[in-house]
Amino acid sequence: ITLGDYNNDGFIDIYLVNNGSANRLYKSNAGNTNKWVILKLRGTASNRSAIGTRVRVKTGSLSQIREVQSGSGGKGQNSLSVEFGLGTSGIIDSLIVRWPSGTLQGFANVNPNIIYSLTEGGPLVGVNNTGSEIPENYKLLQNYPNPFNPATKISFELPKAGLVKLTIYNILGKEVQVLVNELLQPAKYEVNWNAANLPSGVYFCKMETDRFTDTKRIILLK
Repeated sequence: ITLGDYNNDGFIDIYLVNNGSANRLYKSNAGNTNKWVILKLRGTASNRSAIGTRVRVKTGSLSQIREVQSGSGGKGQNSLSVEFGLGTSGIIDSLIVRWPSGTLQGFANVNPNIIYSLTEGGPLVGVNNTGSEIPENYKLLQNYPNPFNPATKISFELPKAGLVKLTIYNILGKEVQVLVNELLQPAKYEVNWNAANLPSGVYFCKMETDRFTDTKRIILLK
């Protein structure tokens, strides 16, 4: 049995490996209104898969801890993402990430019902599925607002499931930050990017899949 949120809807799904018969995917879509948050972690000083990273989420008087583990699951590996159910809490008071390298990162007043990507030492980047409609074509839209200071939204459309990489480069072509680097299901997505730690200038956002590549010019003006 392997556990993880296959379709990025906040509910944990089950993939069952059957000996001698077909494997099965059981998708949980309970349809309740409870809140959730998912973190996809990428180590730099720590190991790339972030194995051993501990995440603590506090909502009101409730505190929860999850750890990225390897070797979990039966005849398979559970998702390396960390998933939290938040009940009816409308805001995450604090989110603390302790990396194996000893790096400690903290975030306050985090919105729920969003999948966040976090590269060790970097900002928290929200990747939000904006609807159930499946697009007809691959598309990288112009960010909004543009110019921006210090945050902007970057939207893209994915008609087929696949690995998506969304990267920010500076005007010299040097990689500044990887916003998305993961397997995503067909949908429309919105990435919230905060560039408060970067200087003003022209940057480029590049979207890559196995079938599509596009780049948009974006301007940070402080």
